Amino acid sequence: MKQRIKLFNFRFYTTAVLMLASGIISAVFLNVFIGIAIGVALFFLLGGRRAFIVFFIIGMIYVPIVTRIYDGSKADALQNALIEGTVDSIVIENADNFSFYIKNLKVNDESYPRKAFVTVTKDESGVIKQGDYVTFIGNLSKYYLNPKESYSVSDYNKGYYYRAECTFGMTVSEKFSFVPAFKQKVYQNLYWAMSENNAAIAYALIFGDTSEISPEAKSVYKAVGIMHVFAVSGLHFAFLFSLLNFLFKKLGLKKQPHKSIAIFIIFIFFAYLCGFSPSALRAVTMITIYMYASSSGRKYDIMNVLCFAAVVLLLINPLYLFDVGFLLSFFAVFGIALFDRKAINFLVRIKGKIKGKQNAPKAPNAPEPPPQKVGFVIKSVAMTFAANVGAFPFLCIYFGGVPLITFVANIVVVPLISVLFPFILLMSAAGTLLRPLNAVLIIADVLISGINYFLTFIAQTPLYVGVNFNVYTALLYYAVIIYLSDYYIGKRFKVLNRH
Repeated sequence: MKQRIKLFNFRFYTTAVLMLASGIISAVFLNVFIGIAIGVALFFLLGGRRAFIVFFIIGMIYVPIVTRIYDGSKADALQNALIEGTVDSIVIENADNFSFYIKNLKVNDESYPRKAFVTVTKDESGVIKQGDYVTFIGNLSKYYLNPKESYSVSDYNKGYYYRAECTFGMTVSEKFSFVPAFKQKVYQNLYWAMSENNAAIAYALIFGDTSEISPEAKSVYKAVGIMHVFAVSGLHFAFLFSLLNFLFKKLGLKKQPHKSIAIFIIFIFFAYLCGFSPSALRAVTMITIYMYASSSGRKYDIMNVLCFAAVVLLLINPLYLFDVGFLLSFFAVFGIALFDRKAINFLVRIKGKIKGKQNAPKAPNAPEPPPQKVGFVIKSVAMTFAANVGAFPFLCIYFGGVPLITFVANIVVVPLISVLFPFILLMSAAGTLLRPLNAVLIIADVLISGINYFLTFIAQTPLYVGVNFNVYTALLYYAVIIYLSDYYIGKRFKVLNRH
């Protein structure tokens, strides 16, 4: 019987996320008839696979439901209302105004869903910090969700439904809330032992909150393409996973599933402290599946797990698809899955040629040679290259391109961060129990100062690679890199099962 040649290597989760994303995009950017036409075309392209069409339909109907729920909340606008709530985070402070977000919102003694963005003059604000309870007379208006606008989607994903302006009489009182109190205590411990800017950088490394970092320092980190170290994602959870494994081993907790359950609970708590950002949720999902695969002896396929995580997050909130944090996190890992191994093999061959080594010709039917040990520099360059290839269109759209110096910056900074993050996390936590231990954080202060000096020096020559992308050129770009990767579409149209 003649074997059927297939063009695509259909996997359930990879195809499911493609269909779900297609439905969401159709609902946002196209009218219902064009969306239905696309759904029918995809149905026949996929050979009548009904399960995948279900995901497309969910994407099509989910966005209008979310938008209606969002825009159908309480009052459109109120004047001179009594507004109160708990300060969630500080956003902007300038010469005239002070802005922050509040949660547990009450308006005229009636509870309102979600959060509000508050603007108040410096004269009215006084001293406000995270966790304080504020009460004032002001005007309230509602955000309207526009999925085509990135700032509107970002506000929705962060839970900001309202805008408030204080017009009279803001009072501030301290009201205990565990998370703000804990985070404030950590920041105070860091500030006690470190300079103000370095303490803000250390705080951002732990919780992903860059609001306290000076604009000058932010511009340097952006110029060299290293801002991703502040996004709580796989990098942070991988370090945390290694640290917890080491600690549990020392404590004698080795049995599964007890260790995995304990790590999972700590992961959820840490993600909660970081605001359940899309990148953090993606990382928690993937590492949880990795722990399950390791304990059960199952194979861990990074592409399937990545797409499973994307399906879960998009089913929770379809507008994550337009969130820059979700896109960069997802497509960076997507690039690593496609090209990390290829990049490592290429760099190993280049290294061999430089050293004058030539690989002996392989005999027919000979077994594959054992994999070579790869150094940290090669791994870092390969992973940085692969991640930037995966996220390249979105790096161009949101940041103007990829700075060439980012490879040098990642090779130097990422290993230092891998040491700094667990060190700062442990010492700042220990310092909340015994304050003199905070003195050890002076070591982190010196290291962060060194990183800042290095990044400031190399940022003086910011050479960028950038392209003007739109929806069509981005789709073409990903079609090309998928083809070149041989992951889904193979040369001569053969099905390739790499994993």
